Amino acid sequence: MPAPVYKSVWKNVNPGKISALGGEGPGDPQAGGVNPPNKDTINHRKKSRAAVKRSPGSLYVERQGVLDHLEATMEPLWLKDAAKVAFLGDTAYYCPPLNEARAIVHRAAMNPNDYATDIFDCDDYAFALKGYFCHKAFENGRNRPCAYAAGIVWFEEPFPHAMNWIIERKDFSDTKGTLLFIEPQIGKFFSLDKEGVMHEFDMQKGPAAAKPANTGRYGGIYFVTL
Repeated sequence: MPAPVYKSVWKNVNPGKISALGGEGPGDPQAGGVNPPNKDTINHRKKSRAAVKRSPGSLYVERQGVLDHLEATMEPLWLKDAAKVAFLGDTAYYCPPLNEARAIVHRAAMNPNDYATDIFDCDDYAFALKGYFCHKAFENGRNRPCAYAAGIVWFEEPFPHAMNWIIERKDFSDTKGTLLFIEPQIGKFFSLDKEGVMHEFDMQKGPAAAKPANTGRYGGIYFVTL
């Protein structure tokens, strides 16, 4: 039996907008991925979509909703001439309330003293925290059909650096949500304005009380995955 042939999704990348590559192609929702979808995979995707559409105030978001957040927050700061591609591996994602996300980051117990150049540095911290979110989704999620909306982003400015990002929603009445950045080395949350200034997120008072972080202007985004 010949191996299945998949159409390249690179031709669907829109150079002016952020496009999604990953677990399913931008066309047929059952196409793409590393392996051909089986019956269980198709049923899981249907379950994920049903969770998203169950109510207007759902804590779940589909891939297009993720792209909308990326367009609003990251697109203005994308590295010039770099392909605007986000690697989104799943059909839909769970957007946790901030307290839940903060508890997971706290339990991950990232220690800044573990930093070792080219061994366990910024990208490794980001991958480790992303992995912990994956672990918690599996551990807690037998009745949750989606992974956490928590990913990794690479910046070129003010220096090459990797961080985590997350889409959080306050509760079921929050139909929009907020994209925040996480510095995994210290476990703090930040918002990012269109000028590239990070603002440390006030956990008690919210975005209105966020204070600019003395870290320089961020920009030159060139790699985003979720």
